Amino acid sequence: MAESNQIAILRYIHEQQTMTGYAPTVREIAEHVHLASTATVHGHINRLIKKGLLTKKATKSRSFHVTPSGLRVLEQAPASLNMVPRFDPDNNIENQDDVDYIPVPEQ
Repeated sequence: MAESNQIAILRYIHEQQTMTGYAPTVREIAEHVHLASTATVHGHINRLIKKGLLTKKATKSRSFHVTPSGLRVLEQAPASLNMVPRFDPDNNIENQDDVDYIPVPEQ
């Protein structure tokens, strides 16, 4: 089972805030979770906000913040592992569209 898009988005926002000190753009999120439309990302973000897992300041860009409830969800969600079906002899990914993710329970 693949990691849900909402969990993947929440995880990516948290990781980027931790590493860089600010949230990614909606376009960066779309690229990271392999969604073609930023409108789809906005829909997921709005649902995360309604669930109380994410906040955003209305007048500021890159102002996403994972709430304590969101952090608890991330702690309970299994990490995911990229699964790539084929590699070429030089270990390059043949087709990045074929990448899938599987949940890996934390130990």
